[in-house]
Amino acid sequence: KLKQNLLILTERWAPVYDEQYDRLYPAIRLCLDLERERISSLITNLPDQELMIDLGCATGRRTVQFGRSFDRAIGYDISPHMIAVAEQKAVDGNRGKMHFEVLDVENGLPLEDRSVSFVMMNMGTGSDVRNITGVITETARVLKSEGKFFFSFYNKEAMRYRRFLPWITGLAAEINPHKNCLDVHCLKEILSIFAMSYKVSEAIALFTQPLQVDETMTHPVVSSILPKEMIQDEVALGSIKRIDHELAFDHVNLGAYIMVEGTKIS
Repeated sequence: KLKQNLLILTERWAPVYDEQYDRLYPAIRLCLDLERERISSLITNLPDQELMIDLGCATGRRTVQFGRSFDRAIGYDISPHMIAVAEQKAVDGNRGKMHFEVLDVENGLPLEDRSVSFVMMNMGTGSDVRNITGVITETARVLKSEGKFFFSFYNKEAMRYRRFLPWITGLAAEINPHKNCLDVHCLKEILSIFAMSYKVSEAIALFTQPLQVDETMTHPVVSSILPKEMIQDEVALGSIKRIDHELAFDHVNLGAYIMVEGTKIS
């Protein structure tokens, strides 16, 4: 049922995802900004930029954005509707370099050993996968030595979930830890999909040799608990962005998402 809800959700969001998702939810916009900063830094420090893969790529916006730095980029997603939108981006000036494919990544990655320079799974997508240990094992298999990875999970210890908030926040969804699901706002309806939240220590423990965790952070904190109307103004959002950015690197672990960066060490 939860997987079916995921397919319904992605079918509804696909046509408007790029245009509306982060605009409607300012805390998501701030999180995407920090992800962009961190991923750009990881890519800059890679030993080579041959192949990037984006696991749970949705409409491929991030695949295209970061894939420009690589010889090739592949985006995988379980949703055919999201991939249909993503494929238009591959046509628009990126044919031959960008490839998108409908794939349930829990079933493995159709790639050769040690063939990938960078693996990305952003915006909490690591929590949406039941067999995340299998996906991480596949990541270790396909990554080259000294290749980098960036994974994101929902944070069980986030400030957002420590008390009931009687208002709509700047996030697009909320974790329901009692049912291991994510309640997602979808065009005036809420749909529940599978999601497993983690403590930071639990997320780190998912990555074992030959994968090494280099850095973790959680984000956002303040923008994830304020009423959405309070952070629509650009000046207010800019001030909160600076606060949330500082909190992400203070390791207070109160942000809605856990970001895990690392390297394959052998």
